[in-house]
Amino acid sequence: MLESVASSEIKFETIHEQINERMKGKVVAFTVTTPKAGVTSNFLSFAKVITNEGNAFDTLTGKFTCPVSGLYYFSLHIVKKRSPSVDYVGCYIYLNGSYKVLAHTNPQDGSNGADNGSYEASTSVYLKLNVGDVVMLDSCNSGISDLVESWTSFSGHLEQAVY
Repeated sequence: MLESVASSEIKFETIHEQINERMKGKVVAFTVTTPKAGVTSNFLSFAKVITNEGNAFDTLTGKFTCPVSGLYYFSLHIVKKRSPSVDYVGCYIYLNGSYKVLAHTNPQDGSNGADNGSYEASTSVYLKLNVGDVVMLDSCNSGISDLVESWTSFSGHLEQAVY
């Protein structure tokens, strides 16, 4: 019995080493900013890519498609435009069509009924993903790209691979 336990521990260590070797040098991380202007849909896509290690973020669709199963961390930071015509902004982080968390700001109206200031909201979430899972920003204000400042950003990265 003791031999089989020791043998199992050695096999586990060998498998763990093989996984670490396969993951060596593989990074999955992205940060995008500058929402694409003029987009009228309820999802948010971005014009500027700061980082896209692993090329898992599709700049055309605004979707992150998971290349490695594991635990991921995502964050969204939205900044409402400094404009009296923009009342509030909000957006959800979605996983495979289901919302997970919301970033939303609806500042108190000023004396003239307008939100003149620039207001910010952030959210973040850890998600356990499988290869092929899709994470995106959706159910946002219609035409949100024209309601937020260019420094609005969306980021994500692989925390820990899972096999």
